[in-house]
Amino acid sequence: MPHPSAGNRVPHRAETMLGCVVGVVALGVVDYATGYELRFSPLYYLPVSLAAWRLGRAAAVAIATLSAASWLIANQLAGQQYSHVAVWAVNTVMQGGSFVLVGLIVAAMRAARDREAALSRTDELTGLLNARAFVEHAERLVALAHRQQRPLTVAYIDLDNFKAVNDTHGHARGDAVLIAVADVLRRTTRASDVVARMGGDEFVVLLPDASGAAARGILERLRAEAARHLVNVAGGVAVTTSVGGVTFDVPPEDLDALIRRADHVMYAAKAAGKDQVVLEETA
Repeated sequence: MPHPSAGNRVPHRAETMLGCVVGVVALGVVDYATGYELRFSPLYYLPVSLAAWRLGRAAAVAIATLSAASWLIANQLAGQQYSHVAVWAVNTVMQGGSFVLVGLIVAAMRAARDREAALSRTDELTGLLNARAFVEHAERLVALAHRQQRPLTVAYIDLDNFKAVNDTHGHARGDAVLIAVADVLRRTTRASDVVARMGGDEFVVLLPDASGAAARGILERLRAEAARHLVNVAGGVAVTTSVGGVTFDVPPEDLDALIRRADHVMYAAKAAGKDQVVLEETA
């Protein structure tokens, strides 16, 4: 699902980079104006760290290099002299190296934080959203559909005969089935849809801007593709899907109520014989 601010990322990155460059130049002017005896070099770590945190490693190295050049030029223009060219070279390399090192450390910290955030929102086995992340995405989409009076469908999916796979072939084969289901869900839903594993062998799909006819087409394709694909993965066990969905012309804002209703309809699909889609439509 595209991030809502994806279209603004490039302008924001450019503005951040420009701000870091301006900051480095301003520090160079201050460094020159105060003379080489006063040390302002620690302040260069601020734009370096900002570039690293907001823009990543490449930007951090670029701003660190610019900071080293600004520091060097400001001090030379202020009249700093060295007893030997080797002293100048060592000082420049050490100062520039410290800028780069701090930038890389900050960029690594941001990358680690992003990885942990992604893992906390992702089902470890299937790579789909987990229940917590689904609620976060779905609440925004349901509220938007309610305000704009747009149709929306929520579908709950449960695997038929899944327990037989674990009992017959073991949990490793069961995990393979769940991974295969996730792949089917990705291939049969749209980029704008929200797909998640809610736990065990239960999945949920939210289809924004999907009327009853559109939603039924997506869900029937999902069911048929799962039945065709899972028979081989499940080691001969007839694993299918019972799909219960509810389509709203204008959805209520209570996401929990939507999910409970779809879950109830899913059990109706099981009671009706499994391997089928039951879809309710309501205003």
